[in-house]
Parts: sequence; C-alpha cells; structure tokens
Amino acid sequence: MLNKVKYIQRKNMAAKDTEQETSGTITPLEHFDKAEDVKALYEATVARLGTAEDVIINILSKRTNSQRQDIIEAFVSTYDEELLDVMKSELSGDFLRVVVGLLDEPAVFLAKNIHSYATDTSMYQTSDLALRLIEIIFPLNYLETSYVKEAYQQVFGSTLDADISLNVFGPWKTILLNVEMGQRHETTCIDSYKVDQDIQFLVETPVDEWALPNARVEDILIRDSVEHLRKVFKGVRESMSEKGIDIIQAINDSTLTTEQKDGFSAIVSMCTDYVRFNATVLHKAMAGLGTDDDTLIRVIVARCEIDLENIKVEFRKLHGKSLRDWVSSDTSGNYRDILLAIIGD
Repeated sequence: MLNKVKYIQRKNMAAKDTEQETSGTITPLEHFDKAEDVKALYEATVARLGTAEDVIINILSKRTNSQRQDIIEAFVSTYDEELLDVMKSELSGDFLRVVVGLLDEPAVFLAKNIHSYATDTSMYQTSDLALRLIEIIFPLNYLETSYVKEAYQQVFGSTLDADISLNVFGPWKTILLNVEMGQRHETTCIDSYKVDQDIQFLVETPVDEWALPNARVEDILIRDSVEHLRKVFKGVRESMSEKGIDIIQAINDSTLTTEQKDGFSAIVSMCTDYVRFNATVLHKAMAGLGTDDDTLIRVIVARCEIDLENIKVEFRKLHGKSLRDWVSSDTSGNYRDILLAIIGD
C-alpha cells in the first residue's frame, strides 16, 4: 500500500497573510464504524439490482480519507472484492470520477491528475498544459513530492520526471522538473537575509526581465521552501503596492509571453493567498460556456479536508454568490449531489 499523506499541499501554503486557521468541509466522523459502512456500501451496490447512489454519497462525502482507506481495507477483507472495482462496475461519468478521487489516497489522486495533463496529447505545447501542472506541482514540498512521485510510478509504471521531460515544452519545463525532482531545500528555519535578498532582486528587476530562461529567477522558484516563497512574494507584492504597483497587473502588462504571464501570475497568487487562488480557479472552471470538470473535481476533492471552508468564504466575497450555488447551477445528477455533499452548506 502507498504511504498515506493526509495533507498534500500543506497548510502553510493555504494560510493567508493573517495566519488564519484553515478548515475543511470534511472532518473525522466521531462515531466511525467501518464495518457498518462496509455493509451499507455492499448492500447499496453488489447485493441489489441497481445502485443506491445516495448511500454511496452519504458515506464517502462524510468520511475523511483516512477513514475511507479503512473502509477499503475492511471491504476487501469482508467480501473479497475491491471497493474501487465495485464502484467502477456500478457507476460512470463524472460521478464515478469524484468517487474514485475520494477513494484514492491523496498522493495517488494528485499523481493521476498530473498524469492526465502530462500525457494529454491534445494539450501538447500549449500554455494550458504548463499552467495546470504548475497549479498541482509547484505548491508541493520535498516530502509531498516524493510521495506523489512514488504513487505516479506505482500507478503508471513510468517516472514523473520522464513524462514531464518527454511531454512538456516551453519555459516552465525546467521549473517543473526541478520542483518534482526535489530540488527545494526544506527547513523549518527561514533565512530572513535570503528572503530580503530575493525580495530586493524581484522588486528592482523589471517584470519584463523575469522572462525565462533566467538563472536567478529560476533559482528563487526552485531553491527554497514553499514557506520561503510565500514570504518572498508577499514581500514583493507589498513593496510594489507601496509604489502604487499591482504585481499581477504588472505581469499582465509586461512583454512576457502569455504562457509566462499565466505562470508567474499563478505562482504569485498561490504564494501570497492560496485560499483566494483556489477560489479563483474554481470560478474560472465554471465561468463562461461549459465547465472544466477536471479542475472542479481536483480542487474540491484535494482541498476538502484542508481549507475548503475558507475557499467557500473567499469565493462568496469575490463573486457575490456561494460556491454551492455555482456548482449547483453548473452540474447535475449524482455528480452534482456528491460535490454539494462535499462542499456542505
């Protein structure tokens, strides 16, 4: 069994500048009875004609990943069938994708999302490909990256760095490779001098000159911990703001390519306010014609035990309408029901 990582993408990236507490919409069920859940899931699927989707939703959306892993183990020992196989035989479409995401260990879930982008030939050499991979890979620390890489190789039989090297093109390839290969120096002690030096360089260097390849910029992005990066970009944003400059606007107004503008904007947003960043990503996934279900599922499932409650609050602040209402309008059927159950009231 793969190592379990409950909090892929740590709370230090999720924390806002005020260091507010973050909380998920799914918390451990106090009176958890895995045998009772296993029996209910069996009776809702294998033991009946048709499927009781409401039972599946009520159980899986109200148990933590750790509790769901206990259910998976108990199910196979009780009925000699894999719960995941049962779900795949009973369910379909986006509803199945959410269920599988909930049943996967966090590292496996992220590995699958990375693989779907890194090997999607329809996205080759597009800025969307690099941006999606940045959203998933860039916030990971050394330990989290190692778990995701292990999961990736076990599930797909190939290495993450090999697939990125083969399939990803453009200016962000070096950054992605270095982060996923564990080049960041993780430490609990933040070097204030290095933070100040990085802030000074980025503030004094015109955004146009951040253009990749750039050894100094690349060194900042891949050298130190995510907490170091959070302090650096928070400082850059504040310093520019004092001069009447909005860093995101400066990036968008620069001569950087669209791909680099999108990447730098995402990195700055992730590092300075990860909750707001994810609220914005969810909105973009549903705004306009059609729904980006890949992103919608990824963010809701990945953040449901970490900071989805905070994301909900930020979403309403930014867009004047609740995340629940947006999801309800953009999805349907059992797919909608399970997302709403995860999101909560």
